Amino acid sequence: MKEEIILTDAQPGERFKVKCLGASMQRRRYLCALGLTLGTEIELKRREMCGACSLVVRGCCLVLDAESARSIVCEPVLRH
Repeated sequence: MKEEIILTDAQPGERFKVKCLGASMQRRRYLCALGLTLGTEIELKRREMCGACSLVVRGCCLVLDAESARSIVCEPVLRH
């Protein structure tokens, strides 16, 4: 079983696959509309002290507020 991590606990430069969106239905729909669906590979570019995160999703840069970022559970993508 792979390690699971909340996006706000990840380190910049790491790559992940979205494992779970643990949020309200409205927030899950919002995240899905941004391209953050289960299994999507993302890369964390920057994490602010307030919890906001900059990430690359499907080739696009996104910035998520802390509450949205805390609702994303990921698993690391192993590099070969």
